[in-house]
Amino acid sequence: STRRPFPKRLAEYLQSSLPNQEEDPLTVNWGVSLEKPEYLPKGYFDLSFQEQVEVQVQNYLPDAIKWIEDWLDAIDDPEFNTEVLLVQYEQFVEDEEAYFDRILEFYGIDKSLWKFQPFTPQKADNPDHEGELHFRNARTDEWRDGFTTDQIEKAAQMMPERLLKRFNWPRR
Repeated sequence: STRRPFPKRLAEYLQSSLPNQEEDPLTVNWGVSLEKPEYLPKGYFDLSFQEQVEVQVQNYLPDAIKWIEDWLDAIDDPEFNTEVLLVQYEQFVEDEEAYFDRILEFYGIDKSLWKFQPFTPQKADNPDHEGELHFRNARTDEWRDGFTTDQIEKAAQMMPERLLKRFNWPRR
């Protein structure tokens, strides 16, 4: 049996519904959800950055690991007749335009419908609030500076060897 791109209907929908890129460039933020996850405690956004990371390590990371493993199980299953494109943040950081070109090509979306706009890391606009907001700097190893030693150890113990090898991720 032939593997087919997933989800083909999504690619067709996107291609048919994209706005004219000269008048209304498509802007996509792939990592933002408008819904508050159930595991976030009341007052989460009042917690210190380190306390927020602790909540994420304890509550989000195990689910994220399982989600990735479930996809790898499906991809590695010869009965799963769906072609899946795996992409990594490291690829995005290395060459943003090639990263998106690869996704568009995979789904058969005409690249001329996409106006590439390079990512610019956000910075706090107001120097009086420096340190109050937690803007990421887009480094692939930023977690090493943002996690405490204990959080790095907890995350390292959770991470299956299979994922480290498959994605060439460091344990610590």
